[in-house]
Amino acid sequence: MKMSEQTNENMSFDEFCAYAENHIKEYLPDTYQDWKTKIIDLTRPSGEVKALTIRSPESNIAQMIYLDNFYSSYQQGRELPLLMKKISSMQLAYDKRFPEGAILGSNSMPEIMESAANWDSARESVLMEAVGCSKSGTMLTGQPHTRMGDLAVIYKVVLGHDTEDQIEIPITNQMLSCYGITLEELHEQAVKNTEKLYPAHLFNMRGLIETTMNISTPDNTENYLGYKSPVEETMLVLTNQKQAYGACVLFYPGILDQINSMCTEGFYIALSSVHESIIIPKAEWMDAECVDDMIKDINDICIRPEDQLSDYAHEYDPVSKTIYAPSLDQSPKLFEVKQEDRMSDEVFGQMPDSLEKTQAAAELSASVQMKDAEQQKKAQRNRSAR
Repeated sequence: MKMSEQTNENMSFDEFCAYAENHIKEYLPDTYQDWKTKIIDLTRPSGEVKALTIRSPESNIAQMIYLDNFYSSYQQGRELPLLMKKISSMQLAYDKRFPEGAILGSNSMPEIMESAANWDSARESVLMEAVGCSKSGTMLTGQPHTRMGDLAVIYKVVLGHDTEDQIEIPITNQMLSCYGITLEELHEQAVKNTEKLYPAHLFNMRGLIETTMNISTPDNTENYLGYKSPVEETMLVLTNQKQAYGACVLFYPGILDQINSMCTEGFYIALSSVHESIIIPKAEWMDAECVDDMIKDINDICIRPEDQLSDYAHEYDPVSKTIYAPSLDQSPKLFEVKQEDRMSDEVFGQMPDSLEKTQAAAELSASVQMKDAEQQKKAQRNRSAR
């Protein structure tokens, strides 16, 4: 196969996507030379994404290869040929698993959609994902969702779960009507499935970083959930054992009560990203406005816009069993369920690299610890002055 000459010039994201579309077949076997390549623009609740499709002329479906992480690697100095080879290897692996465009035993997208639209067949495949309300714009319109504070969960049917080639179909209000169930029933099933597949894990920062760096595994890392005595950590990270799309763990039954029992003075919740939430036990020097400032700094510096959830600190109310954002003039209340009447047809994508997910948590940890140390020194100086 012929390789095009590469340039070291810095490409924009759009230029990178165009390059992948026009040159990827140079990194694939000769049998792929009549295949069609196309860049697809998709809208997710968290923002706009671009995907590359490589489709056989005989097939009406194709894998979506999301390019944002590849572009991030390119910006960090990875050579284009290495990135193109990685993309081509993903395509070859997909075609080996699903020959002739067959996905999950189906030969056409209508059959896949029919499976997702039938509640009896979709029930066990329904999962949930966290979305920031104030940052989602109109994206929640048309999708049934359940809300707490500035956070909501949406629902999706996941086919081919936990494989590189899984397909995720967002549940719309139209689909919910076809299911013939209530939003509360949908939420209950999604919570049940998600909690079973992705058990909650409460790490300290050291445990989270060790698992991300493959020094340890979640199974071998201390899980603070179930602790009966108060914790002395400056902060904890609430996610799932995959450490991916773990912010929705806040909706698991009993999780917030467990954390509340470990934090004698209460706690703040920083909705760090779609992947995790940061639990910050309350201290004398800290208030919601202070945590707001920390979160906004971290979002500006570390978190990609599509992964951000909220700029506001949340608190937990043990009576209503929900979280709320004091800075938004919210008060505790029961789950707020919404079912708008416009439809979304987005197909969700792949998870970003796990190492990026802890950068913000580490930055926030350093910020909290620095602030804590400053306040302790100030208090000591005041005592000495007396």
